Amino acid sequence: MNNLFRNANAIILCGGKSSRIFLPKPFIEINGRTIIENIVEVLKGLFNKIIIVTNNIEKYIKLEVELIVKDKIPGKGPLGGIYTGLNYSDTFYNFILACDMPFIEPGAISYLFEYVETQYDIIVPEYNGFLEPLFAVYSKRCLKVISENIRKGDLKVLNSFNRLNVKKVD
Repeated sequence: MNNLFRNANAIILCGGKSSRIFLPKPFIEINGRTIIENIVEVLKGLFNKIIIVTNNIEKYIKLEVELIVKDKIPGKGPLGGIYTGLNYSDTFYNFILACDMPFIEPGAISYLFEYVETQYDIIVPEYNGFLEPLFAVYSKRCLKVISENIRKGDLKVLNSFNRLNVKKVD
């Protein structure tokens, strides 16, 4: 594990509407624990701080995390959540992930951080030609591009990648 990995924060995006399953995904139980509890447990030993971005702070109060914040610009989807998390974070590099990933592995996170170099704005996994932007490392350099895209109404996360220096990791 490199130093940058220990000098980074984790940002969990918990703003989804759960429109397909009508149940808040972070609170689905697997083996007696909710998905969000599992995520926080894995991230605790890895990062300086865990930041949750949500529009319902009350639901997450019981979790032992350093910061729970509301979207700075509500209604802008995951891109708005990334923007908010990066704004609240006090570290240059941040691991950003969605709240509905029940089986995250520290090794996979550590693997991404092996590629953190000063020239990369984002380190993102790629599998069979598909990127996973909600399980990736983002630098604070992303804020300007993300802010401009939000202002233009271009909310697709991957559209911000075109103007940033992205490292795709197999």
